[in-house]
Amino acid sequence: KKAPFREMIDININFPLSLMLKASENNVRRFITVGTCYEYGFKEINSLCKPNDSLNPIGIYAATKVSGFYSLKQLSKDLNIQFCYGRIFNAYGKFDGNNTFWQLLYNAAISGSDFSMTYGNQIRDFINVDSVAESLVNICLLPEQELNSPYIFNIGSGIAQKVKDFALN
Repeated sequence: KKAPFREMIDININFPLSLMLKASENNVRRFITVGTCYEYGFKEINSLCKPNDSLNPIGIYAATKVSGFYSLKQLSKDLNIQFCYGRIFNAYGKFDGNNTFWQLLYNAAISGSDFSMTYGNQIRDFINVDSVAESLVNICLLPEQELNSPYIFNIGSGIAQKVKDFALN
């Protein structure tokens, strides 16, 4: 289910800005948050993106993430807080929502049911949610002097593959 537009603005822009302000009031030195690979636009379908590639968001969700990113980037400069921003690629895991590709595929495999899908030629970078968490913990543990601010990074496997190949594995 898609969130209403105003809710996306609150969640992806207003809330993170308020959180960064609170962090500053409490002398937090590093602020880490995440976005989505869909901030890059359709480039991610054909190749792996670099963290500083231009942004061309797909849909209103990604657009509000981009707006939040730029707002946080500026506010972090004003507050002198180290800003780290990771763009998560196609994360999956056993606690995905019931209507996600991974969960539907997993449920079909467990039950022995057929799984209906397209030809699966779309290219994606899939990453297990455990690896996403590990990446974020690693950023938390890096010494302050080892990161430029803003520190923009991608959280993906680094392997572009067809959806059908992912489904078969």
